[in-house]
Amino acid sequence: MRKVLIIAVLAIFALGACHGKGDGQEKGKVKDNSPVTAKAGEGNVTQGSVKMNAEQQVEELTKQAEKGNAEAQCKLGKLYFEGSDEIERDRDKALYWYVKSAEQGNAEAQYGAGETYLNGHGARTFNECYEKAVYWYEKASEQGNPYAQFRLAFMYGEPMYRRVLEKDTEKQKYWYGKAAEGFKQLAEQGNAEAQSMLAILYGGGLGVEEDDEKSKYWKAKSIEQQLEQGIDEKLKKQAEQGNAEAQCELGEFYYNVGSNDIHRAGVEKAKYWWDKAAEQGNARAGYNLGYLYSDDGYASDVQDYKKAGYWYKKSAEQGYLDAQKAMGYLYCSGSAVVDGEEDYAKAIYWYEKAAKQGDAEACITLGDIYSQGGQGVKQDYVKAESWYDKAAELGDADIQYEVGDLYYAGEKIEQDYAKAKAWYEKAAEQGNSDAQYSLGILYADGKGVKQDYAKAKSWYEKAAEQENSNAQYELGMLYYDGNGVEEDYEKAKNWFFKSSKQGNEDAKKMLRENF
Repeated sequence: MRKVLIIAVLAIFALGACHGKGDGQEKGKVKDNSPVTAKAGEGNVTQGSVKMNAEQQVEELTKQAEKGNAEAQCKLGKLYFEGSDEIERDRDKALYWYVKSAEQGNAEAQYGAGETYLNGHGARTFNECYEKAVYWYEKASEQGNPYAQFRLAFMYGEPMYRRVLEKDTEKQKYWYGKAAEGFKQLAEQGNAEAQSMLAILYGGGLGVEEDDEKSKYWKAKSIEQQLEQGIDEKLKKQAEQGNAEAQCELGEFYYNVGSNDIHRAGVEKAKYWWDKAAEQGNARAGYNLGYLYSDDGYASDVQDYKKAGYWYKKSAEQGYLDAQKAMGYLYCSGSAVVDGEEDYAKAIYWYEKAAKQGDAEACITLGDIYSQGGQGVKQDYVKAESWYDKAAELGDADIQYEVGDLYYAGEKIEQDYAKAKAWYEKAAEQGNSDAQYSLGILYADGKGVKQDYAKAKSWYEKAAEQENSNAQYELGMLYYDGNGVEEDYEKAKNWFFKSSKQGNEDAKKMLRENF
């Protein structure tokens, strides 16, 4: 079962604070760009020694911003971007003030402008938004803003931005490296968000040599800081006043920051707030409690299968999607949470509830159950095929590719190359490289289509552009055998080499035995 509860919060999705002077930053030093200032109602703007309320704060910031103060413009942009109970979110105003400040060279505002554009504001099309986002990220990155550098590196490697930014592994590596340098400076100053980002970079080998020990170290340091300082005081106040949603969210905060041996106390705090929220009927909190009580990991000291079953079922009955899928999984697997009862009929009941809410994974699982049969359910390939098709019809490219594979293999449902092709095409059109590669296979082998090496080559190339090693290998074979192309051992060798660099064993064998 996918553990969907723990949410990895990346700093790149949180706007940096704006406390620069509008002229970049001192060379060699990195400013603290974490989201800790310029929040409405926190008194970041004062008049004399008098603390201002949110309305007064915006009024004073606006006066300063209209006079050309880049720092005030940036803070105003952040206030409008995030919004609050006191200030209505207004992304147009946010962008206006961010750009005003950014044009004066404020790196934090440049990053903020990039984030606003990336969220789809300020241009007619997404591609235009992405182009402008890249422009401002580059400006901020050149001034040493590590959040912008991280975002820019991410975009260089992400297929969805290909129309505005070509894949460039060297630039991606460069900007990840720069981001790592900046986050390290901030992390050593005690910035929890930077410590968390540094843990991610070390954990993934992004811009630095992969190092699990350093990743764990910085994550632990971050957790220490967050547990003490990362609480949203407004959220905590709402929770204390009885707001169930705030109680649930606060519990999730404690659960996430306490998810290791150093901060087991976080689990207890999470449990406390989820109990409060669930007692008020909050379905998500009930699901969280079900997960907590069923967990056999670091929270094993609170494990209680009976309570887990109670809260999962209660949440599922309230219509909470993840709880419905959890109940389905528990009955499929015969979990101790449901007293070891393996019952596909009951699993189907809950998965169908989830499927009606448009969940593709639930549809896939229902297809698997009917394809397999057993435990009170008659094997039914027609129903299996129906559920697989429903999953793919929901539009997720990965699911469409998966369903295409099911039709291609013919193991769980009747083999049908035409239907495999149809779903591969749907996924391929959305940029799924595995589907593009699979279409190449169909055309190369003439399965469900007329054999056409030219079309096979075209689909292989699309997948290979996304570093699909199987497609690279097949392109090498086309050139090696001269199928649909002029025989060219040099091109074949080049594709085999690219594929082998990603670990493809077939490509390694071709190089070893033939070149």
